[in-house]
Amino acid sequence: MVEQPENLITSKAARASSFERNLVGVAKGGGITLAGKMFNNAIRLVTAFLLARLLGAEQYGMYQLSLNVITLVAGIVLLGFDRALTRFMAISVARRDDNKTWGILQLGIGIPLLLSVLTNIGLFLLAYPVAEQLFHDIRMAPLIQIVSIFASFSALSDVLIGAVRGFKNMQYPVIAKFMVQPVVKLILVGVSALLGLQVWHAVIIFGIGELVTAGLLLYFLNQLFSLRRPIGSGQRNLREMVAYAIPDWLAGLLTTFRINIQALLIGTLGTIAGVGIFAVADQLNKIGHDFYTSINTSADPYIAELHDSGKTKELGHLYQTATKWSLTINLPFFLTFMLFSEQILSIFGKSFVGGATALIILAWANLVDVGTGMCGTILSMTGHTRLKLVNNIVSISLSIGLNVLLIPRFGIVGAAVSALLVYIALNSIRILQVYYLMRLTPYNRTFLKPIAAALVAFGVIFALKTWLPVGENILFVAAYAFTLLGIFAGMIWLMGLSSEDRMLLDRVMQKTVKRFKGR
Repeated sequence: MVEQPENLITSKAARASSFERNLVGVAKGGGITLAGKMFNNAIRLVTAFLLARLLGAEQYGMYQLSLNVITLVAGIVLLGFDRALTRFMAISVARRDDNKTWGILQLGIGIPLLLSVLTNIGLFLLAYPVAEQLFHDIRMAPLIQIVSIFASFSALSDVLIGAVRGFKNMQYPVIAKFMVQPVVKLILVGVSALLGLQVWHAVIIFGIGELVTAGLLLYFLNQLFSLRRPIGSGQRNLREMVAYAIPDWLAGLLTTFRINIQALLIGTLGTIAGVGIFAVADQLNKIGHDFYTSINTSADPYIAELHDSGKTKELGHLYQTATKWSLTINLPFFLTFMLFSEQILSIFGKSFVGGATALIILAWANLVDVGTGMCGTILSMTGHTRLKLVNNIVSISLSIGLNVLLIPRFGIVGAAVSALLVYIALNSIRILQVYYLMRLTPYNRTFLKPIAAALVAFGVIFALKTWLPVGENILFVAAYAFTLLGIFAGMIWLMGLSSEDRMLLDRVMQKTVKRFKGR
């Protein structure tokens, strides 16, 4: 009779330990991915500045069109196998089934690579007709031919990233894609600038970056799972992978189309200037959104493994904790945009200040997206890609209808309202679907703390702003923003951290102290 309670305690401790490992893994992977994205964006900004200055507007435009061709070809030939690799690899690795893992790698890498090679051969041969008919500029033909040589490496990089993430490894993709690749490109651009940079040099440099990334990822994958094994030993299930990959791929294409079609509709139904203003407002909101996407990307393999092993309760706990973290990180950005939208947009020029209302509405849209958690990721990583496809069809139909209705009347404000309503509808549907399928919700009582902290911080800064207006002084805005962040963080600390927050903070402190002592 005594052994049963001890076994029960041991079982609970094991489950708690398992959850802590998964939570720390997701947080660590999300942090690494976010840091990589920030580094990548900084280097890319410098590279873009140099290329624009060295090439001039026309040649830089040709360069961008060439890159769009690479992105388009890679996106088409992937067929969703990059995401499929993450899911199926996570499951087979957790089961320690090497033959299944080897078979998944063969299909997930081999099929997109074969399609890419065939597509690029056709692109190389048809480069001149494509340049003349599509771009109306025969000078694009040699650039398209260069692109066709390197595009396969871009597709290979994407599927290799999916495979490596299946091992719950986020640092290798960050090193290869977000650190080594942009640095290689920047160095080569700098060297080429001394020799007289031309547009075709820039396209080749981009291709070399993709080649280096693919080679490095292949090396990393071999470190995680030896690729030196008989081809025939792989256990392949093509039908299962295709059934998952194709709907997920189509859903991704629809999402990309929905984003691009909105810009097109603003330009055709509104004004060209509105496209630029809306793009800046939308880009500002992506600053905080990067943490949300990084956490979701990091959580992919954990969600797939937990669902496959039937650990629904642990999956639900991860769902709620990750949602709370994403909301907490994004709330200070949201409050800053709410309070200082005009001043922030004035940095880009007085012509952008008219987008202040749109920026505030888009801030609400972003808050809805991050505040409803990883419901879309859960649907995808638990195998419900057909449901994901249906959701995206509904969202794009709703988006087009609302934009056509609202943009002619309200311009970019109408476009922002459209985005907000689409996010509300799409994420409400996803939350209901996750609850119906798995009885999981993204919320618990701990969400009240960041919301209360946000309300207090907003009230204090709003009062200070009324008493001491900032005008157009951006230094005042920065001071108020840091004060807001301090009040927000202080309120959360005073209300008390949750057990998950304390556990993660303790892990970070322990690691920091250990590294400090090591030095």
